[in-house]
Amino acid sequence: MFDRRAVWEKDACTVLRGSGAQLVYARNIVAPPGNQTANRENKLRSVALGGLDYSTIISIIRREESELNKQAPLLEMKGIVKDFGGLRAVDDVDLVLNSGEVLGLVGENAAGKSTLIKILTGVYSKTAGEIYWEGQRVEINSRADSLKLGIDAVYQNLGLVETLNVPENLFLGKELTKKLLGITILDNRKMVQESRRFIKETVGLNIAKFWERIINLSGGQRQAVAIARAIYWDVRLVIMDEPTASLGVEEIRKTFEIVNNLKKNNTAVIFICHNLEHVFEVADKIIVMRTGKRVGFMDIKDADKQQIVSLMVGLDATVAS
Repeated sequence: MFDRRAVWEKDACTVLRGSGAQLVYARNIVAPPGNQTANRENKLRSVALGGLDYSTIISIIRREESELNKQAPLLEMKGIVKDFGGLRAVDDVDLVLNSGEVLGLVGENAAGKSTLIKILTGVYSKTAGEIYWEGQRVEINSRADSLKLGIDAVYQNLGLVETLNVPENLFLGKELTKKLLGITILDNRKMVQESRRFIKETVGLNIAKFWERIINLSGGQRQAVAIARAIYWDVRLVIMDEPTASLGVEEIRKTFEIVNNLKKNNTAVIFICHNLEHVFEVADKIIVMRTGKRVGFMDIKDADKQQIVSLMVGLDATVAS
């Protein structure tokens, strides 16, 4: 394992170059090894480092960490099995995903995609198999376990509270506060400013009326808020479940832009979608599942849509590497 303190201090010095007091700033800003990554990133978020925005700073950090630890993928699932009584929903599935990579996950209904993802997000516990995160074997038995690693999912229903506005959804359960005459109150102005800045920087979206309730926003805007909420709290892997369903042409294009922005920030994405055209638009690799098994795994540049369809419905031989 590499020395995280050295990496983080080096990164802080990089973004602070020319400040005249680089090492001092680095030691004050960078959280020491052992602290939650979120603590370190919150400190970085709270200051203007060398004129670079938050997403640029985090991108630098993650790329350096990935480079130093590139022998191990971000996520590796080996021989994953999930049984429900006598029914085997996931059967000996392998999955490998690197930082900044988009993996398309496709298959017919009941192919095992949702069950596999629910194992990864802690909704279900696996029956057998191993999960590795940055080369270290981990156990994911709860939602808290997956969030601690930096894994979150944006489901088709988005999970937003429609009667709340954008900042209230982004900071739901983790509201920013301030002291007024010794009394702790919500810092609504700061939450609005931070929401506006973060959503623009990470998903490239300007929302004119941040006080509008979520129910009054378009489908694409809601999705952007849901994705921003996921990655705001130091998520390294975003799982997007049918992200283009029920969206118009322009909103679908915007979704592709959001995925590309996540890639630029070195965030990994698992893109689950029934529309192969959309998968081929954004994915780097693709996994095909059928009846709980992985029957295809290939680079998107080597994939053929007709071949993928054949694998999905069982008209072709298994293709895996």
